[in-house]
Amino acid sequence: MTAQAVHSIIVGAELGQLVEHDCGLRASNNVYLIQSGLNDHYALRSPQGEFVIRVYRTGWRSNAAIAWELGLIEHLARSGTPVAACVRRTDGRWFSEIEAIEGVRQVAVFHRAPGPYTHFGNSGRSRISPADIAEQFGRSVAEVHTAADTYKSQTPRFHLDLDHLLDQPLRAIAQVYAYRDRDLDRLRQLATQLRQLLDIDRRPQLDWGPCHFCEGAMAASQEVP
Repeated sequence: MTAQAVHSIIVGAELGQLVEHDCGLRASNNVYLIQSGLNDHYALRSPQGEFVIRVYRTGWRSNAAIAWELGLIEHLARSGTPVAACVRRTDGRWFSEIEAIEGVRQVAVFHRAPGPYTHFGNSGRSRISPADIAEQFGRSVAEVHTAADTYKSQTPRFHLDLDHLLDQPLRAIAQVYAYRDRDLDRLRQLATQLRQLLDIDRRPQLDWGPCHFCEGAMAASQEVP
């Protein structure tokens, strides 16, 4: 029988062929994996420059949500914000799709961010500590927030609400650990407490905007040998 998979690692050569066909970027050497996590990232060097290919996890984001995200990144790049800009396909679309064993996965391409790889562990070759660039990092994040305030999109985007952050994870945990009643009761109590803390009178006055994290930037700034 054919086994199902939750997450697969796609061969770099296949991604190279896909990107060459869809984006016109011919790989000058092997396309290789540089990070496997929530999404997978591959390094691509071509005559047109150095790039990073992102392969989204199956079912992690809808096509509309990814289009919203990539549209935001393009908006930030046009505003002069220091981000790893996206590369559109030759037909103008944001991303491609590839059929993996676990299902369809979206594939997007970014310019490689120049500079050394910032990390939180011990020092290594071409690495620097975040403490050494804290001011620069804070300034860059502020630029991202300022430029993002003017982003407008007609593409729908999901919300990081309490259903997404509390209810959905709790339901998923309960399906796997249905036999651990006491632990589940404790988790439900914690979820209730968190909901009460977040449902304060001041909540409507809080600022709302896109949530960002460093996975893509980290992969894009990895050193390419």
